[in-house]
Amino acid sequence: MKKFIRLLLVSSALGSVAFVALLARGTLQLHATPTFKVNRVPASTRSIFPHPLFGVVLKNAPYQGVERVEQQAGKHLGIIEIGQPFDQPLDVRALSIIHAHGSLPMLTWYPWTKAYSLHGGSKAPLEAYSLRRIYSGSFDDYIRQEARGVAKFHHPIILRLAPEMNGFWYPWAESPTGNVRGEFRNSNQLGEYVRMWRHVHDLFEQEGASNVVWNWSPNIWYWGQKYGFDEYWPGDRYVDLVGVDGYNWGTAADWSKWFTPGQVFSKTLTILRRLSNRPVLLSETASTEKGGNKAVWIRQFFQFLAQNPDIAGFCWFDYRKETHWSIASSQEALLAFHRGVQRASSDPNTLLVYLKRGTREVARRDSSGEDSERLEHARAVGEPRSNG
Repeated sequence: MKKFIRLLLVSSALGSVAFVALLARGTLQLHATPTFKVNRVPASTRSIFPHPLFGVVLKNAPYQGVERVEQQAGKHLGIIEIGQPFDQPLDVRALSIIHAHGSLPMLTWYPWTKAYSLHGGSKAPLEAYSLRRIYSGSFDDYIRQEARGVAKFHHPIILRLAPEMNGFWYPWAESPTGNVRGEFRNSNQLGEYVRMWRHVHDLFEQEGASNVVWNWSPNIWYWGQKYGFDEYWPGDRYVDLVGVDGYNWGTAADWSKWFTPGQVFSKTLTILRRLSNRPVLLSETASTEKGGNKAVWIRQFFQFLAQNPDIAGFCWFDYRKETHWSIASSQEALLAFHRGVQRASSDPNTLLVYLKRGTREVARRDSSGEDSERLEHARAVGEPRSNG
């Protein structure tokens, strides 16, 4: 097993070197129209994605960790996530690096401060960034500045605003009475999350940021969730991707136990599919090693993706944080992931062709095999479907 893993990493590293060489020669590039535009026609039917897009959530991406994960997975990344608190400017350099890499940036935008996030957040309310203050205009200048920066980027960018809003652990949660035990109250009232989302969305539209792919991303349903997902749903006009954050915590926490991928996601997806036919993105997911067999869980995860073809992509949380979430937490987990992810896509066009209108943006690679197959698939699909 160890010998196989070493060979695996060496071959993957050689593939990464070849990829960098192509990039350096200019043979891998994204040719774009002046501004990418998302098609927001209401989704009347559900789109199918035979090869979901492979993405990652990394600390300090894209400046660190991208090459490591691609070598370990033996797969180029289609989505790379970066985070930004409300008191920080847009990192245009990071967006440009991700785009030049042939990947799709996903910007998670947090209505809190950098200092607050560095301390792991807090259950105490952050009233300076209450939902009411956001939708009433207190941050309009900052939001408009962000929108103009995104619009000038021209290329597609997934914007994941204020995720996991159905939980109680973030200050943008609607928890005027706290959680089920009456703890962690804030001043946010029911209906204010939707008002906040629509307000920010409208400001972006006014600034011409049509290249934004709006990713509404709740946490999976959990015991004690006080309000249904429809309480937070802004509507199809304001959302392009229905995101979901879900993890198998196993026994890594005293409140958790081992769940299969189906047990993690199925109940939530059933509910969300009643709200919208928009494509699904598993915006954050991973499994612990504690309490079960992670390699088996990973194999089950890729089987689950195949059984749910409306899932357009997934982003693996490759952190060692509350537990060892990374794909390489063990040799067995790495091998299972490497094998499973080969059926996923690395090409953002597998998602973008369903979202955009006008001239498509195509990743051109001077190679054969999977890259040519993906290019032919993009050509075959042609213009995006009107169902989003």
